[in-house]
Amino acid sequence: MGIEMSNGVLLFPNMVDADPAFAEVSAFGGNWRPAMPLTNVLQPRFAERARSVNATKGDCWGVIDLGTVRAIRGFALIGHNLSLSAKVVLTVSNDRHGDDIGPVLSGPHRIEVFPQIYPIGSSEFEDEHFFHGREVEENTDKVPVPVLKIFKERVIGRYWKLAIDDTDNPDGYVEISRVYLASGFQPTVNWQLGSALAVQDRTTVFETRSGVEYFDVRPRRREAIVQLANIPTDEAMAKLFDTIQRGGISDQVVFSWDPGNPFHLQRWTFPGRLTRLSPLRAARAGLFEIAFNIREVIG
Repeated sequence: MGIEMSNGVLLFPNMVDADPAFAEVSAFGGNWRPAMPLTNVLQPRFAERARSVNATKGDCWGVIDLGTVRAIRGFALIGHNLSLSAKVVLTVSNDRHGDDIGPVLSGPHRIEVFPQIYPIGSSEFEDEHFFHGREVEENTDKVPVPVLKIFKERVIGRYWKLAIDDTDNPDGYVEISRVYLASGFQPTVNWQLGSALAVQDRTTVFETRSGVEYFDVRPRRREAIVQLANIPTDEAMAKLFDTIQRGGISDQVVFSWDPGNPFHLQRWTFPGRLTRLSPLRAARAGLFEIAFNIREVIG
């Protein structure tokens, strides 16, 4: 039996980016190198990374203090050096106890960094991943693999503890980048037929007079081209219109085509931004429609 498709999700806003006038977001805990502190995960650029002093479980953890209690629909960790056997555990609290969190309100939420991504029947016997269905190490650097947890219902809390179990990391340390802890919008009517997922290749081609081609290879990025229809007025205004107005084309979102499918979650979930501000059109009395593009942010 196949997996029933669930409605897509747009995670926004990222509460890590809150206005400091209303919530002072911070990070603490663990044992991180002074030149690459844990607070780097609060920065919008993926090049800003936090690096632990070693790969032991006792050092590879940290807490994100959102400054106030928030309702979170999804967690994402973008950019890391985690190995194939790595696991991440999230726990949530409303209290701080020294350099750790207080009583746990939600969790532990256990996340496999590299879960099974090849369903049974999708691989040939000769394929390296035939028996375990996971990515092979050779390919882990070719496609960005975010650490993801999209909750079925919102989880409410202020302190979010991130514990990383990757003691066999060949680098001898853990390195992590951008953290998303975001609210979210899930439409009551899913993407329309004709919506699409695409890969953009920014590589430029130079051809000599003799016809030989040379390539300036650049990172690829994913893009979602989605259409929504039959959106009730209240949902269109309070959810979509507000998201468009607040986020514009510059604020980052996390897009997931179908968060209910564990095999392809990492393929069709990515950080991105709206490429243009599309209008909400009145399709019929009390119902709106919209089409928009979300382009992956890669740096």
